[in-house]
Order: sequence, then C-alpha cells, then structure tokens
Amino acid sequence: MKYFDSKIDFDKKFNIINNIKINYIESNMLTVNTLWNGNAIASPFDRIYIITSGAGLLVSGKIKTKLIPGYAYLVPPGLKYDYSCDNSLTQIFFHVKIQFFYGIDMFEHTGKIIKIKIQDHDINKFVSSLVSTDIHDILYSKLYMDKLISLFVKHEKICFPSQKNLKYVPLFKIINTNLSAKTKLSDIAGIMHTSLQTLSRNFKKDTGIGLKQQIEQMLVSKAAELLISSDISIKEISSMLEFTDPYYFSKFIKKHTGMSPTEYRKRVSM
Repeated sequence: MKYFDSKIDFDKKFNIINNIKINYIESNMLTVNTLWNGNAIASPFDRIYIITSGAGLLVSGKIKTKLIPGYAYLVPPGLKYDYSCDNSLTQIFFHVKIQFFYGIDMFEHTGKIIKIKIQDHDINKFVSSLVSTDIHDILYSKLYMDKLISLFVKHEKICFPSQKNLKYVPLFKIINTNLSAKTKLSDIAGIMHTSLQTLSRNFKKDTGIGLKQQIEQMLVSKAAELLISSDISIKEISSMLEFTDPYYFSKFIKKHTGMSPTEYRKRVSM
C-alpha cells in the first residue's frame, strides 16, 4: 500500500526543519493601564503581542499600529518603537528567537510591525492552555505559538536562505561557541582556515551585513537574553561575557539599545 508520494524529499524537508531554531525567551499575560508606555524601545528578539481586551498603540517612525483584540502583532528585532495605552489593555506577549540557523533571524530585515487576524476561539483555547500544567496543554500552547509564527512567515512571504547563505552554518556555530566581548574576527577567520579579508568580503556580499556587525548583534542578543530571562546580576553577566568591567558592558548595551542594562531589564520586560 502506498501512503506517500515518492516524490516527496523527506531528507530535504527535515534538513530545513532542523535548521529552523525557535527559542522562546520570556512570556507573560498581564493587564496594563496608562502607565504602560515607553519610547524608542528596541529588542534583539522578535516580540509577539496577542491582545485579549482593551486597546493600545505601537508607533514605529510615522507608522501607527493600534493594538486591538482579534489580532496578533510581531515586532521584529532591532526595530525601534513606542508603546502606550490610553485606558487598559490585556495582552499576552512573548520574546522569541526565530532563526534559520545560528544567528539569522527570519524577520530582522522586515523593518515594520506585522499584524495578522486570529480567531477568537483559538485565543480562548490558547489562554486556557497557558494556565494549565497538563502536558497536553503545554504542548498545545507551544504548537499554537509555532502556528502563529508560521502565519507571520506566510504573511511576509519569507523564504528559506539560499545555498550560499547556508554555507555559513559552520561559521555561526564557531561564533556561538566563542561568543564574548573578546571575540576577534582574526581568530574566527583562523578557525575557518581563511583570511579575514576574504571571509569579511564574502560574508558581507552574501548576507548583506558586515561580519563585525553580525557578531555584535549576536552578543547584544545573548546579553539581552540574560538580562531579561534571568536574575543574574549585571556584574556577573558582564563577567560571563568577558567584558573588561561592568562599565564597558553598560556602555556596550547603551550603544545598541539606547538604555543602560538596568533600564533595559526593567523596560523591555514590560
């Protein structure tokens, strides 16, 4: 008996699946009021909002996006935006890394807030699953979040990276293994058995971003994840990431986020 079309290349499909990394950093459900406001916020992660009641506002540049029930919203990493609430707003939000492979976020070049319609009965079931400790409900909540991400991907017509970008998977593995404030481009090139000039030139040509900038983005993301998802002291995080001292760590975070580590930990977790 033939169950599947023999033309389906399962090895290729699973290779793609295994090169998609979705890591949920932090999530919460809360009701906010007029105190919920912030300016020029930028996260190194994708941030997804699901609104269950009330209304709020996100502003990025000249584009205003109203937060209302029945929709889900994705703010891509690095996008600066303001948020506010005139009365009250109940939201579910989560920070998530949505990466093709070791560092390339699916939405990092989107440059806008994305809005999609979702069904009320799906939201209600999702909310119920979030407060449950049953393994079935826990798995359902993850499947629902994965489904939301797939809808955002479909909405933006995002495609899998080209073969020329996939060749950098070993490079990203090396960067992640050695990622710290002391990471040197010359050391990375040496491990890759190529010259720094050749590696930097080809990387920029193939990915559209400089290698130094890519490593800095990955370091910011790692630092931000520690600030948001743990209660480790700023001094300890600075030491873990091999900064000279907390002062230089704070300077680095402020350069990339516009906030001190303490302020970032407080405001971005809201």
